[in-house]
Amino acid sequence: PILIDSVVSPTESEYEQSDNIESAISSPTTITTTVTTSAMNLKSLLKTSTTPKNLTRRVMFDPLALLLDAAVVGELDLVRKAAKEVENPSQPNDEGLTALHNAVCASNFECVKFLVEFGCDINFADNDGWTPLHCAASCNNTPMVQFLVEHGACIYATTIRDNETAAEKCEEEEENYATCSQYLLCKLFTNI
Repeated sequence: PILIDSVVSPTESEYEQSDNIESAISSPTTITTTVTTSAMNLKSLLKTSTTPKNLTRRVMFDPLALLLDAAVVGELDLVRKAAKEVENPSQPNDEGLTALHNAVCASNFECVKFLVEFGCDINFADNDGWTPLHCAASCNNTPMVQFLVEHGACIYATTIRDNETAAEKCEEEEENYATCSQYLLCKLFTNI
């Protein structure tokens, strides 16, 4: 075995010369290290050129995790690939969020368009009852809201905690509130 002894020993005069603890800590310290090899051949520890290399090792990521993450960051090519690899592209994470929720919340319109056309459940509600339409409305993203409604998003779906529709989730204090809210309210009242 290889034995390594390290000794850290500031001299007594170094402590006496320091006015405070900070200077004692930052002052140079002598370190002595001894290495003993006890008749060991160190070359045997090195890989030789004849050591076989495993060239087939690969890291495989969970396709659902890739899909959920790619939808958030807007990597459309990865969304396309991962959507084809997962058993159910509408499968949620632990919070009930799907790739479609993620793409909508991140305003990644091209990913949203692909996921809807790929067949993701446009009305899938997360653990709090939020659908992708609620997410789009909470961002006052009128083009996204219109796209979702035109592709079958339920305007009557309500959240669990506060029992609100997407129209009620539009943010008054944010830009585009009037446009988004009016669009959804108009849809609510014309579909009665």
